[in-house]
Amino acid sequence: MIEEEIRLFSNRLRGIMYERQVTAQSLSRMTGIGVMDIIDLMKGEREPTSDELNQLGNALNVEHFVLTGFALVPFSEKRELVGVINDRLEFCSTKQTRKILSFIDKFVLCGAK
Repeated sequence: MIEEEIRLFSNRLRGIMYERQVTAQSLSRMTGIGVMDIIDLMKGEREPTSDELNQLGNALNVEHFVLTGFALVPFSEKRELVGVINDRLEFCSTKQTRKILSFIDKFVLCGAK
């Protein structure tokens, strides 16, 4: 993550915590991440590890893509990504296709109108 991405991550983390009325101390208990580490992440003082992203996502009931900003990708880029995925779907089984489309609906097209 670059500095700007870390700042955006910390803003999202604080926003979700505020929205759900979760304190750093309670999030620490839910995740096993130290309180000071949670505070550092909230301040944007360091980059979260992939394990921490998963733990935070699980505890806050959000996908780590939301915390890292994938949900905020501009629609034009999402549309391009969907095109690439659609091209690949012809090689997938029906079950795989359903999983992929579910993922797209839930994460990639988030906020698209």
